[in-house]
Amino acid sequence: MLAEIAAAVRDKAVSPTELVEEALRRIEAANPAINAVVALRAEEALAEAAAHPCTGPLAGVPFLVKDLEDVTGMVTTYGSLLHAQDEPKSSDTTVVRRLRAAGAIPVGKTNTPEFAYTAVTSNRVFGVTRNPWNREKSPGGSSGGAAAAYAAAMVPLCTSSDGGGSTRLPASQTGLVGLKPTFCAYGRGRPPVWPTFSANGSLGARVADVVLEATVSAGPEPGDPQSLAHTPSFEPVRPARVVACADVKGNVDTEVAAAFEDTIAFLAGDAGLPVERVDRIWDTDLGLQWFYVAAAELANHTRWAVEAGREDEFETGFNMIRTAGTYVEMSAYLDAQKARFDAARRVDELVAEPGTVLVTPTTNVACWPAEGPLPMEVNGVSISPTAAVNTMELNFTMHPAVAVPMGVGSAGVPLSLQVIAPNGADGLALGLAALLEEGRPWAVTAPGYDAFPTSF
Repeated sequence: MLAEIAAAVRDKAVSPTELVEEALRRIEAANPAINAVVALRAEEALAEAAAHPCTGPLAGVPFLVKDLEDVTGMVTTYGSLLHAQDEPKSSDTTVVRRLRAAGAIPVGKTNTPEFAYTAVTSNRVFGVTRNPWNREKSPGGSSGGAAAAYAAAMVPLCTSSDGGGSTRLPASQTGLVGLKPTFCAYGRGRPPVWPTFSANGSLGARVADVVLEATVSAGPEPGDPQSLAHTPSFEPVRPARVVACADVKGNVDTEVAAAFEDTIAFLAGDAGLPVERVDRIWDTDLGLQWFYVAAAELANHTRWAVEAGREDEFETGFNMIRTAGTYVEMSAYLDAQKARFDAARRVDELVAEPGTVLVTPTTNVACWPAEGPLPMEVNGVSISPTAAVNTMELNFTMHPAVAVPMGVGSAGVPLSLQVIAPNGADGLALGLAALLEEGRPWAVTAPGYDAFPTSF
């Protein structure tokens, strides 16, 4: 879709102004029921569209920005009362700047939980974001506003980020492809909330759209000591072999398990790929280790607010995690950092044979309420707070991972497969996603929404 829209703009078959006007019209029509878009820059976007040179790989494409990223002239709230009254920003952050340089036009901001702390997109500033597939359910988080806006076809492009699954989980809940690239393939222009884990990702209904966005967004950034010097290729490459783990954490919802088995049967049958089964990937609870690091870094990031006496402005759930982070001892934090070596080695061993990808369910539960919380049981069995999802472990190990649709559950919410590739082999994970897209195509929007047009 993105390439077709940009080509139409370059060929003067459609104008950037028509595209921005269409995006604004769709946002006005669809957003009240979903609450995905929390701020607009309509006049500025229309002025930029009118002066657009109609060039670039994303020529004239209107896009929305997750409210963790800066857009010149807009407030970045981080979904927090602490920043709701901040001054507008004077510059764009890296990913916004790169998308603009490719010809895209930012039209507004999407909702996110406070400082992206959870997989439920709700906060005290803007309220609850709802899933366009089923408005009683969450679109996931923390890029839930982005995924909901995309699935409702408000715009053809939304930015996202991923520190514990924040691109992949919203993709999983809204029928999208979501890429968490090899860590820091997209350079960061300023320190994120979680320096150890946070990085930008890419969302889209089609693999080709994710590839184009990733190609434009990726690259080293001066000042980011972790950004990769050499950008991985995102061009899809067909895998030669699949390693499948159906049960990462000990319990999986029955309909998620059934969809996973059906997908594996397709890969082994129609797709003709050798499939090897493994019972477990890790023997320890990496979700807990991830939590130690994430909570400690979250507490550090917001320490200034506590010192300023503004604790009453924190959301309750956020404050619980932030408070827990203050009790993480340095030894526990460093032990968790050291545990990443064995965790990453295990994935490296599973995908060591050339052309191999590892697949798991993206989540162990089908969906959760729009207001939260994440489920605390599966099939009647109690689970830990991190056991509902299988995403944060790949932030822990830094491997590229892609969420890709694998059917729709009984609640009318999509189900999702997670594809994991060797570090730097992002195209291999996207290759399996492309194979599934060709062999088992999915809807490009939630039911009841018309796809964003590529021509007028």
